[in-house]
Amino acid sequence: MRKSLTRQGAPVDTCRWTCPSAATTARPRPTSATLSHVDTASPPSPPAAAPPARQVAIRDRVAGVLLAAGALTPLLIAAGLNANPQGHGTHLQLGMAPCGFLVASGLPCGTCGMTTAFTHAADGNLLAAAAVQPAGALLALLCAVAALIGTYTAFTGMALTRLLGQLARGRVVLIAIAVFLAAWGYTTWRFTQVGT
Repeated sequence: MRKSLTRQGAPVDTCRWTCPSAATTARPRPTSATLSHVDTASPPSPPAAAPPARQVAIRDRVAGVLLAAGALTPLLIAAGLNANPQGHGTHLQLGMAPCGFLVASGLPCGTCGMTTAFTHAADGNLLAAAAVQPAGALLALLCAVAALIGTYTAFTGMALTRLLGQLARGRVVLIAIAVFLAAWGYTTWRFTQVGT
């Protein structure tokens, strides 16, 4: 029975709810005009597979060698220098020119004393390095630690690139800038107290 009466007496097509074939035939079939809005682009490709563990280990070992070499180089150069007792000017032994900022203003620049601090640190005298240029002493210590980490990574294949990525964050950079500026203020004060 396709039709029945409602409470008001109007006929209702009950087959629409009870006959699945009638419900499906009542819908219009899509045409090319109605399908024009459908995205016909190819489905997204799956994400690229991660490189094999062997390739990652080799990459980290190479990064470890480069880190160790880059961190050891300034320490080895500083080990061959004699620290200037004035606390700055040790770089002149390398054939470099005097600090232009110091010559022009009579005050040290932000990096004045770095070579002297590295020289003291390479000799194992961290207190003298910190007294001359605190940021230089800290940087020399970080170079020694980086050389150890790089050497360890070169032998073990530790995930170094992930660690270096963590160090490149904004907070670390801001802390480094703050330490540099504070050390510059200290060396300027020390220079005015001790003089040349």
